[in-house]
Amino acid sequence: MAATTLNQAPPAAAPTTGQRQPATSPSPSPWLIVDLLTIAAAAIIAAVFFFLNPDARQWTYQALGYGWAPAALWLTSVIVILRYRPRFLSRHWKPWAIAAAAAALSIAALSYFAPTDGPLEDVSYAGRWGLALGGPTLLPYGSLKLAALIALLPLILYPRPAGRLYYRAARRAGRTIAAIAARLYRALRPAAAFLGRPITRFNQSLARRRAQKAQARAVIPSPATPRQPLPDDPPRDF
Repeated sequence: MAATTLNQAPPAAAPTTGQRQPATSPSPSPWLIVDLLTIAAAAIIAAVFFFLNPDARQWTYQALGYGWAPAALWLTSVIVILRYRPRFLSRHWKPWAIAAAAAALSIAALSYFAPTDGPLEDVSYAGRWGLALGGPTLLPYGSLKLAALIALLPLILYPRPAGRLYYRAARRAGRTIAAIAARLYRALRPAAAFLGRPITRFNQSLARRRAQKAQARAVIPSPATPRQPLPDDPPRDF
């Protein structure tokens, strides 16, 4: 019995809580490697294509100009999220819509400036598409486009609160405009009456002159016209 006890191996010591386990580096996912290779191949193909086609390179550059930076950043982030976490984008789509609006506003802001020379001289820093989005000038059409974009974004993201807020703001603005118009009318009414008196007197004097001329024409007799003899009347000796 003692021999069998001596031949048995001692039990392994339990690891203590303070002892660190050797770190194991996680192996990269094969799908991640495939995605990186796909991105690298697409980048190489695009670089070779634009290097061999100057017309395509110039058209692309004039299409959006420096606006490709915010547009590409937003599009890349959306593609990455759709590739790895599509449910996150479907649940939290409002921040991405706000990011898209921010990119559009930045492109519209770039469209108001243009270099003095270069391929973007005839368009703007945002290219032709930026001109369509923002406009060649800030006033008046560019500011109206920006205001419409900023006003429509809350209605798309939060329709009920934004609609209530816009209704209240429009109601208050209408009341304010009506009050200002009433005060202006009260303030300008005496001045208008004072300025209208000479005009009224002038019109009355013109009316009197016209009436006097018409009365004078009615009093002066018109010369009598001799009566023409009829063919059946006998001739008369004058």
